[in-house]
Amino acid sequence: MIEDAEIVEDADEAALDPGLDTGLDLDFPDPGRDPGESPAYAFLVGSKRVRVPAQAAAAPAAQAEAAPPPPPSGRGGAFAPEVIGAVPPPGPAEPGPLPRYSDALPHLAVPDAELDGAEHDGLLVRAVSLRGDAARAAARPRKDAVRLARIGDGEDALLVMAVADGLGTAGYSHVGAHYACSTVVEAVAGFHEELLALLRAVSADGAEGGNGGGGAVAPGELPDDVRRLVNYAQEICRRTDVLLAKLAQQAELPVEECATALRCVVAPVDREAEARLLFTVGGGAFVRLRDGEWLPIELGDSAGGSVALPGAWDQARVRVEPSRSGDVLIACTDGVAELLPVPGVAERLATQWARVPGLAEFLHQVQVRVRGYDDDRSVIALWER
Repeated sequence: MIEDAEIVEDADEAALDPGLDTGLDLDFPDPGRDPGESPAYAFLVGSKRVRVPAQAAAAPAAQAEAAPPPPPSGRGGAFAPEVIGAVPPPGPAEPGPLPRYSDALPHLAVPDAELDGAEHDGLLVRAVSLRGDAARAAARPRKDAVRLARIGDGEDALLVMAVADGLGTAGYSHVGAHYACSTVVEAVAGFHEELLALLRAVSADGAEGGNGGGGAVAPGELPDDVRRLVNYAQEICRRTDVLLAKLAQQAELPVEECATALRCVVAPVDREAEARLLFTVGGGAFVRLRDGEWLPIELGDSAGGSVALPGAWDQARVRVEPSRSGDVLIACTDGVAELLPVPGVAERLATQWARVPGLAEFLHQVQVRVRGYDDDRSVIALWER
């Protein structure tokens, strides 16, 4: 409201200047003003004629025309990644030279970053994969990959969230990582109905467990439905292994040069099915963020970088975990897992992920820079409803 507005008289609509519509601003000065008085504009509020000094009427327009503040200086401006630590990493936090074009793989150009997200009946997912500073500086392709997929419809749908980390010593591991994320979705789709039924049954029973980590027990001691889920997950890893090797051979690439670690989360959309199927071959981490605290989910994968697909599907580690409202379930590659213990990083991300960020915001948060941590980074976060 304009504070200088003054009610000058009662008026019925018929007594006003001809041709004026009630409630509309007038574009000419009030003819009754004194010669020395500043111009004013009159308009109606109900049956009242209101006079507004010209300088007051012009104030909003003057404010709208005010020059915007200058943009932040430096590359990236306001979106430049945050830096943690007294000494920033060398070089800019932006993509460097493009990787060299490959005659062997003309169809597979790996972008500097991948960003994705989804929402299904209250389940919210964010996924990002970033080329690290080291790969950017050396013009190497990003060797990490992520993939989100929905199998089925409605309450019978499964969300598949995969993250892969190509081995640094393997020349075409970026190919392996991207193929692995695609083929594991295909393998899960082959057991859609069986997995959904078992995850619903396990949720109803409140069962959990697996074949790795602190909760590992002998297969014969697992609840029947959990044991069957472990078997299905191992078969999915075997099929992924076979498909990955076949794709490498079709591309005429050495299979060992496509080596990659793989992590996957399978979650039903059904609100009554709260169990989550987690499985992995190789390095990386599964973590829960609960009430601001980071809780590692141990799957007994201490072999880390020496285990990879194709070839090591039989070393898959599997766990069935119950979800809890408000938790954030995270699957990530080594580039993120090794960053979390750095002082200030885990605390900052815990605060930022107390709510679900937008896609661009999530990308910005994962880009946080710490000197000495220049590996590729990939992470999928699932906010439990």
